[in-house]
Amino acid sequence: MPDRLLLLVVGPPAQAAGLTEHLTDPTLDVRVCVDVAEAVRVLQLVKPEPRVVRAGGLRLDPTAQEAELHGRRIALPPRETRLLHLLMSNANHVVTREQIRETVWGADEHNSSNTITVHIQRLRARLGEDPDIIQTVRRLGYRLVPPPRRTRN
Repeated sequence: MPDRLLLLVVGPPAQAAGLTEHLTDPTLDVRVCVDVAEAVRVLQLVKPEPRVVRAGGLRLDPTAQEAELHGRRIALPPRETRLLHLLMSNANHVVTREQIRETVWGADEHNSSNTITVHIQRLRARLGEDPDIIQTVRRLGYRLVPPPRRTRN
C-alpha cells in the first residue's frame, strides 16, 4: 500500500466539510480538528514508522535497533540508534551538535558538554572497521561518510 498523507484541517467542522468533501484520493487521510490543541494531539498520535536507512555499505533498522556494516550485525542501544539514524539520514552533510542534542536527547533535556562526544566515540567503536565513517567537523559537529558497498565476487 502506498504511503498515506495526513491532511489536518483546523476549524469549525461545517466549514471543514466544505473544504474536504471533494478530496477522494485513497492515500489521503483527512482529519478535522476544532482547534490547534486538537491538531497537536492528533500529530502526537500519528508518528511515522521508522524505515530501514542505507548509506553505502551501512544499513540501519531503527525498529530492531540494529545496524549492519558489510554484512556484520551491530546491536545498538536506543540513543546510539537515534544518533546513527540522524547521521545516516544526513549522510555527507554536517550535523551540528545542537541538531544532535535536539533530535537524540530532546530540546528540554540537559546533558553534559561531553555526552555527545562520548556517544560518538561509542558508535565509532561499534562500527569498528573504518574510524573515518563518522568524521568530526571541528567547531560544527559530525559528518557520516558512507562506507562504499563491497561487491561480492
